[in-house]
Amino acid sequence: MNDRARYRERREDKAFMAEARRRAAASYAEQQRPAREAKAEATRKWEAEAAANRPSLALLSREEAAEAALMRFFTGVPCANGHVSERMTSDGACIACKRARAGVWRGRHHDALKAYEKSRYARDPDSQREKSRKRHAERRDDPVYRAANSKRFLAWVKMNRSVHKAGLARRRARELAAGGGFTAADVQRIRAAQRDRCAYCRKTLRGGGELDHIRPLIPRKGG
Repeated sequence: MNDRARYRERREDKAFMAEARRRAAASYAEQQRPAREAKAEATRKWEAEAAANRPSLALLSREEAAEAALMRFFTGVPCANGHVSERMTSDGACIACKRARAGVWRGRHHDALKAYEKSRYARDPDSQREKSRKRHAERRDDPVYRAANSKRFLAWVKMNRSVHKAGLARRRARELAAGGGFTAADVQRIRAAQRDRCAYCRKTLRGGGELDHIRPLIPRKGG
């Protein structure tokens, strides 16, 4: 094989791998779409329940809010889209409309936002963890949020059972200082290599089975 043929073969291999990576990313995004939609729907329900249980807001004009140096005001009059919501004092925009537009934008730029959040966390992890703890402390005693969050979590688990099981196994391993770790992708790769059969007895798992660990994560009874 001459140099030109080898160069052509390497170029074709790179193109094939790039296409394979693109297809894998598209497939993963498509698999995660139901979970994202379920989360968005649960968030909308939580906002509706929170609005229904929130004490009635005092009526306030935009001019009065500006004089009092308030960021928001509430007139009780529906916006053009029918939302009875607070408005921004700066431009009079409906808060509910702004949230809806932001949700659409986040859905269109999901991957870019995820990458940005990872990079921001990597720059200052201590500060990000502190902010997360504060948010959790503020929401912990909110019964409406807790009920809605429970619904969102159950919907996510239903759509991501393998990811959830892998996360639980990693947590048990950390608690027992067992070491090692794996992801849902590792489980899928191993399951495919074993043709969805138990590595020991060769019984068909049908997508089920338990995740083994070199050091048992469940202590034996009696020591």
